[in-house]
Amino acid sequence: MVDQPRPVRHLRGVTVIGGGMVTPADLSVALSVAPLLVAADGGADRALAMGHAPDWVIGDLDSISDPARRSVPAARVLEVAEQDSTDFAKCLGRADGDGPAQRSARCDAGQR
Repeated sequence: MVDQPRPVRHLRGVTVIGGGMVTPADLSVALSVAPLLVAADGGADRALAMGHAPDWVIGDLDSISDPARRSVPAARVLEVAEQDSTDFAKCLGRADGDGPAQRSARCDAGQR
């Protein structure tokens, strides 16, 4: 297995949000621990609906709405076309905390 590049880093950690059920309170707690918000494809729409603009969007981009995609700078959208993993797994493989804590929070109840 080839190591995946991890272009998304933050000293305090990364919160990954997917398209599954998550409450605004859960997202707020996760962001207090790991403040960089990465959306797994359509998770960008869920984050925006809760008032949080994602810092990054990662996935095959088949679920994100056009308005959500326009809300994120193109340089912060990472398309990963392969279909052997979920968008959430694509995020986890490319984002992580950097530094002694190396924390990540995950917000998704998943529907798969």
